Amino acid sequence: MPELRLHLGLRKTGTTFLQRWLDVSKFSPNTNWINEKTARKQIKIRGPLPTWLESDDTVIVSDENLLSHCDSMVSFSHPTDRLSCLIPDQPALFIGLRSYADFFTSSWVQSIKRHKFRPFYPNEPLTRRWPDLLRDLAVLFPNSPITVWDYADFRGNEAQIAQLITGNRVTEFGPRPRDKINQRLSTSAIETLSKLELPPRDAAYHKFFAAHPITASNPKFDPWTPETRAPLDDAFVKDWDEIAKYGTIWRPT
Repeated sequence: MPELRLHLGLRKTGTTFLQRWLDVSKFSPNTNWINEKTARKQIKIRGPLPTWLESDDTVIVSDENLLSHCDSMVSFSHPTDRLSCLIPDQPALFIGLRSYADFFTSSWVQSIKRHKFRPFYPNEPLTRRWPDLLRDLAVLFPNSPITVWDYADFRGNEAQIAQLITGNRVTEFGPRPRDKINQRLSTSAIETLSKLELPPRDAAYHKFFAAHPITASNPKFDPWTPETRAPLDDAFVKDWDEIAKYGTIWRPT
């Protein structure tokens, strides 16, 4: 059985940046890096499990789709059946968390880039929170250590978090990916998307977003007022005491 280290994302917490950086980095011998593209092909509910689960290597997997998609306050992340396939391997779990208001906005924007537009509702009730997800993971993986970090600590500490996930098995980092791989959209881009049947595809996709840059007069989309954001920010701050019951909280040194 390998030493399995499992990075679950979340989405919108620098996950794509880490995946593309580790794709071009070098690892210690007997290390098997599995990015999200390979994981989604090989970790299946039905069918044989990946051969790398039978090795004695250190296996590092990063796949945010092992948790269900979360793009609104009433559609919150849960462990998927694919994730349950890995229970016997007792993986070490790693997960970045983000403030609720910013997380829901970024997740919603990412969704409408690819799917039919639907409005954002900032007054939806917050029916599930990060401690609920951590509790689910702790129940599902009772013998697995869980390490979490705040996305606010991500920028400037990307290498430390990459080494945290990999168990210090990166021997040489490759070229850094560009920052803001999945950038938020401007106010005018959101307004225009709301009038389209479907978002632009392929070359038209890049042309559309280039035509709606974020500027001082056309700021990034922000659906929150101070009054609607404050309860979510307060909840995120208070939730860390509960989160600490289920995992180790990493802070930058």
